[in-house]
Amino acid sequence: MTCQDGAPDPESDWAALSLGQTVEIWGLHADGAAYRWWPATVESASTSELAVIWPAGTLMDAPAPEMRATFRRNNRSIFWPNRLYFITETYELDGKLGTIFADIARPRVTSTRIEYMDYELDVVMEPGASPFVEDEEEFLLAAETYSYSEAFQTQCRQALTEALGMVEHWTPRGAGRAPAGEKGYRAP
Repeated sequence: MTCQDGAPDPESDWAALSLGQTVEIWGLHADGAAYRWWPATVESASTSELAVIWPAGTLMDAPAPEMRATFRRNNRSIFWPNRLYFITETYELDGKLGTIFADIARPRVTSTRIEYMDYELDVVMEPGASPFVEDEEEFLLAAETYSYSEAFQTQCRQALTEALGMVEHWTPRGAGRAPAGEKGYRAP
């Protein structure tokens, strides 16, 4: 998985996943080191978009025990092969929309896993508020640490601008439910 261009990962297989399949989502730093991972269920899958869900109570694992956590909300992430970001919707336990996030990241899809190379730059929108950029300092540190080229930093900022607009005009998909017979959550 390369980190210095804006093209979709050539090793991704967007047709590899199917509805109801359990997968792992892995967050990677730009050097490829995993920093968190958790299970999710494929809610929809095509060669142009992939959506996964996971319920509150799901354990997010990490290399360091102190970084492990349990998700407190129900979640859905939507990935696209041709975008340098993905969207995550969070839902309160009563089904009300929570925070919407856009992570500037490159996804990679295999038959059992969705990995994303995290470029440490995010858009956040709380309910009833306007979206804002988060982690600017982390992005600058990552750019220095991982030697992001000027051209790649520009691509990330262009993706950030696109993601800001996407989040601001996002139509939530609803609290959702897992396919019949699969682990997941249902809106109350």
